[in-house]
Amino acid sequence: MSTEPQSPDGASTAPRQRGLIMVTVILASAMYVGDLSLVAIAIPHMQGAFSATPDEISWVATAFVLGSAAMIVTTGWLAARVGARRLFLVSIAGFATLSIMAAQATTLQEEILFRLGMGAVGAPIQPLCQMIVMNAYPREQHGRALATWSLGIMVLPILLLPASGFIIDMFGWSSVFYMTLPFGTLAFFGAIAFVPRTQPEASRSLDWLSLSLLITLFALLQFVLSRGGRLDWFDSSLIVGALAISALCVYVLVLHLATARAPLVPPELFRNRNFSCGLAATFIFGATNMTIIILLPLMQRNQLGYPVEFVGIIMAVRLLGSMLGQYIVSMLISRVDPRHLIVAGTLCAGTSTWIMAGWSMDVAPLQILLPIILHGISGGSTWVCLNSLTASTLDARLRSHGIPIYFLTFNVGFSFGVAAILTYWSNSTQANYSRLREYVNLFNRALQAPLSGGGKDGVDPAATAQIADEITRQASMIAYNNTFVVVTVASLLVIPLAYLLKDPGWRRRR
Repeated sequence: MSTEPQSPDGASTAPRQRGLIMVTVILASAMYVGDLSLVAIAIPHMQGAFSATPDEISWVATAFVLGSAAMIVTTGWLAARVGARRLFLVSIAGFATLSIMAAQATTLQEEILFRLGMGAVGAPIQPLCQMIVMNAYPREQHGRALATWSLGIMVLPILLLPASGFIIDMFGWSSVFYMTLPFGTLAFFGAIAFVPRTQPEASRSLDWLSLSLLITLFALLQFVLSRGGRLDWFDSSLIVGALAISALCVYVLVLHLATARAPLVPPELFRNRNFSCGLAATFIFGATNMTIIILLPLMQRNQLGYPVEFVGIIMAVRLLGSMLGQYIVSMLISRVDPRHLIVAGTLCAGTSTWIMAGWSMDVAPLQILLPIILHGISGGSTWVCLNSLTASTLDARLRSHGIPIYFLTFNVGFSFGVAAILTYWSNSTQANYSRLREYVNLFNRALQAPLSGGGKDGVDPAATAQIADEITRQASMIAYNNTFVVVTVASLLVIPLAYLLKDPGWRRRR
């Protein structure tokens, strides 16, 4: 094993070692990504176990993303201070430890706290994996290497998701936190054996003011999105105050980044057109494409009544589509303009969510599979292209800053998207219920007769409750349809941003 720092173009890394490094980073990323997918399957069971509402249980996912968002920007500084490999090992070990603690949580508050810690400790894993891959391979191989890495990540979750439903039924929701631990263990020892050491930069300082402002800003905006509907938005002084403080944080942060000697994020990053436009597209992608992995299990379990085993299989099919999309892109990315591939993937996503907007309570399982496969293909293909293009024109010295910001943007988009979409769904459900109640009288004896057997002369409370429950189910389903329409329209905003990106010219280097 080499113990020297890697050269930026990967020239010092032998082909055999590159393969072993690739396997290691795939295992580490699979642990991280697999956790998100498996927890999404367990969320309906956790909702029942903790007696939580949909917006409350969504914090199990959003707390993880917020923890990641808070710490991911420090990846470059931490890697410089302690060394990339050492940070990689600490992140893997810490993530695995907190997974065990999350499995033992007895209250929703404990679970959210442990998920916040998992996000914070595991935040460096993805950007470090990408930096390790880009440092191990020559620049002209970056597109295919990143596609291979993204493709490999999907294999393990696809294998685990179909089994997750059966495991949850047998051992409870906590069992999903143990399923990714073997991959983390293999990645830990693989990093020790194959990932080259890097020399720490003890003199590098951290911009604590910028970090504090970012954490405050994200926490306040998340609060506004998740609680705005309950507090009547701008009629609440709490919401107005949070938005005012957020605006002040943005102003101070921009001013500080422009004038500080050693800012948390070098301003020259945002003068790179691919990086800036790629971040905007990635935010929208995270807010629309990834939100579906939270929305679908809740709808399938609570509205359609599918068993958890079937929900796991359906989500595995989505990941299989994602894997197929990544494989297709890995073959085409050096032959076709990546911007065209982003547009094709976005149109595919819009088509799939538009089909979902037409689902009813009677939708057949086979009718669900096609749009879910399409959605997976779109997510896999768009992710690889955005990931590659955003960092394609960054200098090697800026990667340690730029790549964490890229993943931060994706995570923040995911977090804000979940909060905004579930808030919209909840408000839409209430509005639909009120509208349907205008046409249905809960105490109508003609409606109650089939439910009460026709033998009661007065109002049957049980029949009244059944009618109210059915109205709620129909109102919720209409809300899901409306939500999918909003996701469809929002996802198409990626298309104009795609053509603002520069073609990296990988085709000319073949």
